[in-house]
Amino acid sequence: MTLRKKFYLLGFISISLLTLVLSLLQIHWIDTLIINQASNRMEQNITGAWHMLNYRRQRLATVVQLLAESADRSCDQHLPKTSSREILRKNRNEWQLDFLSTVNWLELTGTNPAGEYVCRNFLPQQLEEPVSGFVKIPTEVLAKEKEAFRQHALINGQPLPAMVVFAAAPLSNGGTLIAGMLLNNDTDLADEIQNDIFRDEYYHGNRVGTATIFLDDIRIATTVLLQNGERATGTRVSREVQEQVLEKGIPWTGRAEVVDNWYISHYDPIRDPKGKIIGMLYIGVLEQIYIDTKYRTLLIGLGAIAGVMLIAFWVSTFMANRILAQIYSLEHSTRAFANDDFSARVTTDTTNDEIGNLARSFNHMAERLEKNRNRILEQQQKIEEANRSYIDLLSFVTHELRSSLAAAIFNVQLLKEGSFGELDADQSEGVHLVGATLNHLNDITLNYLQLSRIEEGRIVINRTEVCINRDVIPPVLEGLKTRLERNGITVECRIDPAATVAADVTLLRVVYQNLLTNAVKFGRPGGRIVLESTEEDSRHILTVWNEGHGIAVDVIPKLFQKFQHFDVEEKEGKSGTGVGLFLVRQIVEQHGGEVWVDSKEGEYACFSFTLLK
Repeated sequence: MTLRKKFYLLGFISISLLTLVLSLLQIHWIDTLIINQASNRMEQNITGAWHMLNYRRQRLATVVQLLAESADRSCDQHLPKTSSREILRKNRNEWQLDFLSTVNWLELTGTNPAGEYVCRNFLPQQLEEPVSGFVKIPTEVLAKEKEAFRQHALINGQPLPAMVVFAAAPLSNGGTLIAGMLLNNDTDLADEIQNDIFRDEYYHGNRVGTATIFLDDIRIATTVLLQNGERATGTRVSREVQEQVLEKGIPWTGRAEVVDNWYISHYDPIRDPKGKIIGMLYIGVLEQIYIDTKYRTLLIGLGAIAGVMLIAFWVSTFMANRILAQIYSLEHSTRAFANDDFSARVTTDTTNDEIGNLARSFNHMAERLEKNRNRILEQQQKIEEANRSYIDLLSFVTHELRSSLAAAIFNVQLLKEGSFGELDADQSEGVHLVGATLNHLNDITLNYLQLSRIEEGRIVINRTEVCINRDVIPPVLEGLKTRLERNGITVECRIDPAATVAADVTLLRVVYQNLLTNAVKFGRPGGRIVLESTEEDSRHILTVWNEGHGIAVDVIPKLFQKFQHFDVEEKEGKSGTGVGLFLVRQIVEQHGGEVWVDSKEGEYACFSFTLLK
């Protein structure tokens, strides 16, 4: 995936996540705002509803108090009872009261059953201050009332208890003036509450708000309409609301289905003067208003967020393209530089940001590297010329020396055999020393010959199945026989006679020749050399162990380097070539193996190498 695609993908994901987070926050904020708004409005609405209901109660209380004062001023103790009843009837009709009567607690005469029930259960015998409130009139009391009163209290033609708002005021003669108004079927009061709060507004054909007065759980006065257009009096509230409001006395607020629409509803308990819950006051606001408001606000907010994010994405894309253009130029130049186009440079602009500084730094680095490369190429050319001269000289000298040494060694051997006459003891000793020196020079020559082949890259591995114990060890030990006997060193060969490896037999002899020569040179006179082999997976691990001086720890890392001398002087005064262990490592690695050394200074040295089976 290209950097541009990664950046676009990252930008898209980042902006999408940010949009999602902002959208969720907006939804939460809108929900909270709508809920708070609905709660606040419901608080205001229920307060307004109580204001209207209490206004009806306070108006009735004022009327009763005025009538009581008027009755005291015009009271005539000798007025016939028929005249007193006529006055009460006239005032009741004038003020549209459902009942109005005076109560004498000594006789309880002149009262209607509803007024008498209220007096007996909610008023003291000696009333000193005006009293008003809401009471529930049982059906057995209503059955004793006049026909008009009973009919007025029916809910959908069914005889149910009645809720009345009453007011009572004391009279100067010790009696009580009491009046009441039925709330059953009081549609005017329900309409007044609704119109005062909602002004009879409609939303998509549905009333914005509704108001209801409940007697227990039954609607007795409501603005809620059924699907046929009639008022929903006589219908009941849900069980959840009953339990919380009527049984526990706790106001309930929430969404409720009213007939065929959902309303945000609030129910408050209505209590009688003794504190008993006798009904509920309900206010509901059409939920669809809040839902539509929520979605409109949400859509506007999301549109604004999307617009801002699109602008942000466009701006970021524009800026990114400028940055990516510099990065692509830098990438193109570095790739060309990596493909040996050392003249490649980045096109820089006038920006002073990090990318511009990086481009300038690259150009500066490229110039320095190009100059250094040219200098190194010149030096490398000189080194290669010198190395070619060194290799040519090494090859020429080793070939010439080998030819001369072969002739000298042959003549020395003839002298030893007496071909030129018998030699005395001193002459034999001298010839022996000359022969040993010539053999040593021959070993050095052979090592340098192998080195020249490696330097020229002419070493060729002719792999055959080589039996180590038969094809390699005996010839090498035969060549070292004289030196082993002179130093009294014994060789223990513990290599499995059947062990075979896939190797070049000549090169493998060179490896053992150098390792055994070092073992003799650094071995303890009269000591041991142990040759071993072990099998591990598909390879042989071959070791050459000897008692002797051992190898210092600081010397080990340099052992296999070319022209490193760590030998000791022998009796003949000869030292090593400095290439033996280097040849060992090169030959073993050419065979796909590895070589290492383990040593304890003053006790032993052990060289190990691996070869494939």
